[in-house]
Amino acid sequence: MAKSAPFLAQFTTLLNGAIVAQKADMLKKFLPIEPPFDSDYHKILNEVFPPNRAPKLTDEDIKTIFSTNIQSVAVDDKDNWYLLPDFLLVWLHFIHSVDVSNLLKTYNDLKNLLTKCSGALQNDPYGILILPTALEYAKVLARLAIGLDRQPQLIAHWTMTSEDIGGGNSLPEMAAMNIRSILGICARDAKPLPHSKGTATYKIANLCLKILFTCNRLDGVPNFYTIVQNQRRSIDEYPIAERVTYLYYLGRYFFSTSQFWFSMCCLDRAYRECDREYIKQRRLILIYLTVSNIILGRFPSPTLFDRPES
Repeated sequence: MAKSAPFLAQFTTLLNGAIVAQKADMLKKFLPIEPPFDSDYHKILNEVFPPNRAPKLTDEDIKTIFSTNIQSVAVDDKDNWYLLPDFLLVWLHFIHSVDVSNLLKTYNDLKNLLTKCSGALQNDPYGILILPTALEYAKVLARLAIGLDRQPQLIAHWTMTSEDIGGGNSLPEMAAMNIRSILGICARDAKPLPHSKGTATYKIANLCLKILFTCNRLDGVPNFYTIVQNQRRSIDEYPIAERVTYLYYLGRYFFSTSQFWFSMCCLDRAYRECDREYIKQRRLILIYLTVSNIILGRFPSPTLFDRPES
């Protein structure tokens, strides 16, 4: 079967090499989703989906090539990465049909691809190798969701359809909920950092919160806060930038729901940990921190206004 698709077989060999060498970033580089694509990908696509002709390979044929040439899939034991071929098949269809002029279709197709990627991510021990790829796809989905939300004329049909079937969530909320499955997988991985999917917990949480705040859909925040709170490691184990961003969003959420004490606690820590050189970020935190304190009856000292961010 590999002889009938030499370019695909060769590409699959490269994927296997990245997996065997445990080079997650290389695997991400091999699986792009944003055009334009390198000429090598066009060779693969033209081979698998020949223009103006019926495909010479079925989906099962393609999955067989992946399964045969990727060692972690071919291995016959309990650690078999059996969901990887499904993900790679959907990825191949995605890059073949992606149309940047039809953002809503691209969004829906990417949402489906991310679901398959999430399935592959669950595997232990190989799933962690797809984590950078999942993060990259989630970022692109977030950009698409936010962009479409700002252009309601492009999603008018989608909105009407969702209401007809009883759905109440906006498109950005749907995107955040789709990414939430990755957050759950990362938060549940109790292995020590950095050899754990848990390294991405706050990256994913912050991305979801960014979607909700950008589109003013804060009702969904507790869905993500609860997952993060239930993980088995302290926020102190994560990089300062991720901690500050998460605490800022959480403080903003508590502020919006009139929980000013919790808002003050989150924002106070975010402000203290935010490096002094990031004046813009410190100013954003300080605005909500100051107002929260005033509402609680704690007024700022005159020296506060001498700071660069005031």
